[in-house]
Amino acid sequence: MREDRHGRALRADNERSRRPSDGYRVRDARRFTRLVEEAVDALPDALLDAVDDAELVVEEVPPTEPRDDEPPLAAFRAGRRGQRARVTVYRRPIELRAVSRGELGELIRLAVGREVATAMGLEAEFDDWWDEEP
Repeated sequence: MREDRHGRALRADNERSRRPSDGYRVRDARRFTRLVEEAVDALPDALLDAVDDAELVVEEVPPTEPRDDEPPLAAFRAGRRGQRARVTVYRRPIELRAVSRGELGELIRLAVGREVATAMGLEAEFDDWWDEEP
């Protein structure tokens, strides 16, 4: 900590350029949901079939489990008998990692794509698809 000109210690360095990024936060949940829908529409064709009629759910934070080092960004549950597939995107962990709106959309696309590809057993092919433009 530094001292101010009166010799008192400051509580913290509040200079914005020295603090870590707070991430890019979308104004409201409706805008974030729209970004999720756009990111899902931009997935590669091979993954679009799995999420075509899936239910899109946005939750603020993921459920906590003591064994997780890194919180999940998204989750995918394939449809079972009589149930629709479900894509869950966790808003706060994604917003903390993004710096801009464009990066936020790409991060959502990556998180959802990885979850769906892993569930379908296509994680090796997903890395090749990621290099392609949406």
